[in-house]
Amino acid sequence: MRCFRVTCAVMALAFAIAIFLPARALAQTADQDVNTDCTCDCQQTSTSEVRRFNIAVGSPTACTAAQCGVTEPANCPSVSLTTATYHDCTCLCCGQGICNTDGATAYPFMAGSPEKCTPDACAGEFYQCPNSPNYGASTAATTSFAAATYADCTCGCKRSSSDALVYKMFFAGSPDKCTADQCSAKYYACPDSGSHNADGEVVATYFGVVPDNATAAAMPSASSGGVSVNSKSTELPTYAAALIAILVLGLVGTIVGIVVHRRVQKERGFRWVKFDENDGDKNPGADAGERV
Repeated sequence: MRCFRVTCAVMALAFAIAIFLPARALAQTADQDVNTDCTCDCQQTSTSEVRRFNIAVGSPTACTAAQCGVTEPANCPSVSLTTATYHDCTCLCCGQGICNTDGATAYPFMAGSPEKCTPDACAGEFYQCPNSPNYGASTAATTSFAAATYADCTCGCKRSSSDALVYKMFFAGSPDKCTADQCSAKYYACPDSGSHNADGEVVATYFGVVPDNATAAAMPSASSGGVSVNSKSTELPTYAAALIAILVLGLVGTIVGIVVHRRVQKERGFRWVKFDENDGDKNPGADAGERV
């Protein structure tokens, strides 16, 4: 019985690990404040080093070398010496000894889909992003951090007609979650509707993949602040599914084995009782003779 309890406890622990490991990985995907969508690699001259700048342009088509020159005229003076790349994934990372001094730094890259915008992908793209973030370190000096946010919705906002547009990007997951109201709810730079903000402007533009009706119905809503959720992130990875199957089969096998063992013991016990009773029947006079 003790062995059975120990076996069940071990299986329960392994089952919990299989369930909560994916949840921890999901929690690492933070809905951070993303405000750039275009990477400019610029050179002052053909022999100078390449310098990288991240700017906000509002759409993939607006991410051009010419726009880099407009936004960063001193650093990107030549269109021919400038390369512009749109990015949809922003990594927020810092390593041990850096988090407590300089804080986390944003490192964007083009992932192409939410499934490819993960802390592990960030670690593969940037050496500044740790492979094994240590969120729960007891001391600040040993803490490391890595988070990833996939952005498929761009908010173009200004509080008055005289202000310049401010761009904010977040993960919506579907066009119906990329709205002006959602932008206003998430960002102070995006005024809400009403006569007091009649001079303001909020434009939401979705640049992600438009899901079909079945996918859209099954896709969970994007949270206004917290964990970025998508349809794939809620699926168990293959290793977890296999581990759970093995644990379930092992638990069922253990229970069946115990039931069979108990049944065999019970049947053998009945035979021994019957054998003892026969022994008494074979010598009926033995006890009687002793009593006389």
